[in-house]
Amino acid sequence: MDMKKALDIIAAGLFGIENLIIKIFLYATGLALGIELGKLIYILIFVCAVFSLGEVVSVLFHNYTLMYFLVATMARKATEPNVFQWIGVEIVGGALFIAGILCIIKILGALAVENAETA
Repeated sequence: MDMKKALDIIAAGLFGIENLIIKIFLYATGLALGIELGKLIYILIFVCAVFSLGEVVSVLFHNYTLMYFLVATMARKATEPNVFQWIGVEIVGGALFIAGILCIIKILGALAVENAETA
């Protein structure tokens, strides 16, 4: 795993959570089209942007952006959202998780080298 990809994943997660600002878009389109149609149009635009701009602006439009957006949208319906708390958890938890993965990769690499030397 490359550290540059780790930063892209965390940035994409932040962008996915921040897309809970859908209320601004819904207010603008809800008056003319209705709330449900406004939600569907926003999701269509967002998903198309993730898939079409994923290679161009990979920091923001990553596969993890879509995942964080969907999870945050589902969690928002279950509880009253505290977006800043979610962002803090994503930054700290994501960084710890990625650091753990990198440590495991280093440990397994050292064990593989040690086994190769003894064989």
